[in-house]
Amino acid sequence: MNVTGELSEEDQAVLEELKTRDAEVRRHEQAHLAVAGQHALGGPSYTYQVGPDGRRYAIGGSVQIDLSPVPNDPEATLRKAQQLRQAAMAPSNPSSTDRQVAMMASRMAQEALKDLADEQTKPVDDKGDGKKAKAQDEQPQVKEGSEANHKTESATGELGDAEMITGNTPPAGAGSPEMVTATFTADSAPQPETAALAVAAFASASTNLGLDIYV
Repeated sequence: MNVTGELSEEDQAVLEELKTRDAEVRRHEQAHLAVAGQHALGGPSYTYQVGPDGRRYAIGGSVQIDLSPVPNDPEATLRKAQQLRQAAMAPSNPSSTDRQVAMMASRMAQEALKDLADEQTKPVDDKGDGKKAKAQDEQPQVKEGSEANHKTESATGELGDAEMITGNTPPAGAGSPEMVTATFTADSAPQPETAALAVAAFASASTNLGLDIYV
């Protein structure tokens, strides 16, 4: 900027580049956010550079997402994985980090499909019928008559109800997996070994994920 307060040609060129970059970064992150929907962990974060005119312009950005499978629901996990893969590739120019996240979402979808296939091919549990038959065999001999038959049928029916309730009890120790997060960035530089983090490390994960490191 010269003494009259006007921008030099060089500063004007820098300013135009910053304005272009700012618009690109914001479009990039908003594209991620719009598709990620409820799986985004907050809004975009931006890194700024002060231009020759004294204003701040975004030169980098990121959006964090929840990349955890839905506990005990492979169908919901599959839908979530497909949505997150679309979110990763939503910008017109996905970064290398975006592509890494898309691959992670694809792997999550494959695991969900495998779980669905396992559920469909799972053999029918006939243990209940076996127990029921055994219980019937072990019933004491009773005299023929409507009252005796009624007692035997009642005992068998009660056992069947008890087995049904037991069969629906979730296995001991079953719990939800830890939340996994990933970050979409407008930076084209790769972010090795930092795309997925447990939520327990979320507080210290921001700088590790490159939120403030941009080209």
